[in-house]
Amino acid sequence: SIGGNCEIGDAGLTTIALPNLTTVGAGLYLHGPSLVSASLPLLTSTGSNGLKIQDANFGFSLSGSLIISDLPSFNGLNNITGMVYGFSLTNNNSLNDLSALSGIQSGSTMSSIAIQNNDGLTNLNGLPNVTLTNNSGFVLENNNALTDISGMAGISATRILISGNDALNDLTGVDFQNLTSGSSASLEIDDNDALTSLSGIANTSSLDVDLNIEENNSLTDISLLEELIYLGGSLTITNNTSLNECCIVRNFIDGTSYLDGNLVISGNDTDCSGIPAILVDCAVSQADDDEDNIINTEDN
Repeated sequence: SIGGNCEIGDAGLTTIALPNLTTVGAGLYLHGPSLVSASLPLLTSTGSNGLKIQDANFGFSLSGSLIISDLPSFNGLNNITGMVYGFSLTNNNSLNDLSALSGIQSGSTMSSIAIQNNDGLTNLNGLPNVTLTNNSGFVLENNNALTDISGMAGISATRILISGNDALNDLTGVDFQNLTSGSSASLEIDDNDALTSLSGIANTSSLDVDLNIEENNSLTDISLLEELIYLGGSLTITNNTSLNECCIVRNFIDGTSYLDGNLVISGNDTDCSGIPAILVDCAVSQADDDEDNIINTEDN
């Protein structure tokens, strides 16, 4: 155990192994421009300055966050029992899962999680089931090989951002029940180039935060929102250039579903380019002249 702060770093340092370290009273900072591997198998907690493992070029922050950055290999946190602060996992291009985090105790509370720019990350297996308390919430951004986010199903947060994950085509792991209302609360699904639908989202009948669906260039199907009967924030669907059918939005216009905030529709394909276009297109494509709840085009 270390009672205060501990810093270990050197320009030529490639590996750091602390096999017997269990606790750090203040902060632990491991760094070095050549550092490629760190192992902390028995670490259970740090103090208010957190744990930071990062290339020295980034400097030392007292933000109270675990930052694992630019490491091909990280073998730690196997016995962590909870972390008051958050962590950021960035620029680890050889990392393909999060098994090094699997020892964090399920049900723990921490401030936030950011997983960004990990080009080899294909899944979120090993991500702990935790509650995030900071408004920055859970950020999953620019992980270009990521195809499976089911491992995030146990994350509870006021904000979830899923953005710039170019290979992601399924949202299994996103659960509306895991989003909690609060200041700046939102679910943001932005700029995921392979995403064609909202398939995989669970418990979609009610959501008490803002829902933003923006700049997903392959998105053509938002029919999953048919199940959404209550949205306690605003609904924004913009700049999804392949999205040409938005008749589901009429539920919020005619009162079939309840919307507490603003409805913003723009920049999508022609028939979903704005509310006027939706009303015109859907009056024809969704017409039910004999009022039998079967639209004309599907009626015998």
